[in-house]
Amino acid sequence: AEPMLTITSTPPDLDVVVDGLVAGKSPLTLPVPAGDHVVEVGPKVQKVACARGVPCPVTVDVPPMPQLK
Repeated sequence: AEPMLTITSTPPDLDVVVDGLVAGKSPLTLPVPAGDHVVEVGPKVQKVACARGVPCPVTVDVPPMPQLK
């Protein structure tokens, strides 16, 4: 079975890009080939290594943008 990449973020509903391809909005679970992947969640970029048969969770906290007065 392919690894399942599970992406959660605070706040939710951020754009998710996996290996340069738009995957959807967080939270999201999708199968990926085993190996290294580049996961972009909103403004954050994270490298993750996924192995067969093992959950591959990615959790991203994006601090709120400072409100401009």
